[in-house]
Amino acid sequence: MDMAFLARALAFWFLVIPFAPAIAADCDTLTRVNSIAMAPLPGGARMLVPVTLNGTPRNLLLGTGVGLSSLNQMAVQALGLSGRDTDRRLLDSAGNASRRYVHLSSFAIGTMHKAGADFMITPDRGAGTVDGREAGQEVHRVEVHPHPR
Repeated sequence: MDMAFLARALAFWFLVIPFAPAIAADCDTLTRVNSIAMAPLPGGARMLVPVTLNGTPRNLLLGTGVGLSSLNQMAVQALGLSGRDTDRRLLDSAGNASRRYVHLSSFAIGTMHKAGADFMITPDRGAGTVDGREAGQEVHRVEVHPHPR
């Protein structure tokens, strides 16, 4: 492959494409479908999200960079849940691994409700200040259709 062509193609991609106008279909006016009163942790860099797990109010850390929602050991015990084995693996910041999860019969965040949700059990036994982490995968599985078509 011609290196000069590749260089021009990459320059075009990174310098021109990001500034091209967006092309989108006509949409209706946006409608708010949910509102959640989050609370900052000390320092203000991390936010707690109020959720309801199996009918019990809990606070989860809003995790925008994680792929799996999780609960710590204390929250699992307080909810009376028992862990199950899985092929998935969750690592904490210290490198400890967990291959256990719990199945919730119900999950709610604000006005969005979902029957059945799986949360990994965090391997961090010292994570007692927060019940767990909401990664968003359960929220995007709740179907919300702002534009009936």
